[in-house]
Amino acid sequence: MTAAQQNSEESAVQPPGDMAQKINSLLHVEPYSYIFHSFFWGFIFIVVCPLVGIYLILRSGFRFIKNKALKIEDCDSAVINAKTCGKELGVYITGCDTGFGKDLAFALAEKGFFVFPGCLTEKGMKQYEGEIVTIILFIH
Repeated sequence: MTAAQQNSEESAVQPPGDMAQKINSLLHVEPYSYIFHSFFWGFIFIVVCPLVGIYLILRSGFRFIKNKALKIEDCDSAVINAKTCGKELGVYITGCDTGFGKDLAFALAEKGFFVFPGCLTEKGMKQYEGEIVTIILFIH
């Protein structure tokens, strides 16, 4: 027997002990499995879910106090004002030649974001030259 074979036999996963196997076989017997699942899911729904709900309510309350009452700007919220956030925020937008991408690029640049517009044509890129300082052009 080589050393590699001996090491692989020693590091092989050992089966659980007799007590664990007895518990496992008992929990798979029909009336006991129903009782076990009842207690398990009862614990989840009666204890864990209310605790998670309380945590989420407290977290929302603290965020409300921080954002509204103390007038602290939050850069992690769903609506970000890049001018007052205190961080330099950048956005890469594809499809900025025309339509929605072009309008979005100009709107976000006016709100203080650094915009990296992705255009398909050079004509699309030229429309951003000299417009707004926070639109940064790059050519492939």
